[in-house]
Amino acid sequence: MPGRGAALDAPTRKQLAATIVVALPLEESSVKVREGPPNGEAGDYDRPIWAGVLPLTQTWGEPLPDPKLRTATAVPDHVTKLAGRPLR
Repeated sequence: MPGRGAALDAPTRKQLAATIVVALPLEESSVKVREGPPNGEAGDYDRPIWAGVLPLTQTWGEPLPDPKLRTATAVPDHVTKLAGRPLR
């Protein structure tokens, strides 16, 4: 998240030791990508079955503070400015 590092303290040695980054090779993958409405068979459209597109969008929700925080701390601007915006 851009700007996140500037709002945090430097990680401790313990935090760094507990952090791991994993990269997994993909042997194969597939994807179906297209735009526009369904392209069904002509006879399908005579049937009483709904057809269409249900778009999936992802947006950032409202920030939820950690309930273990001991003092009230304002949510940083770099977090609040994302609320309600789509993921990139």
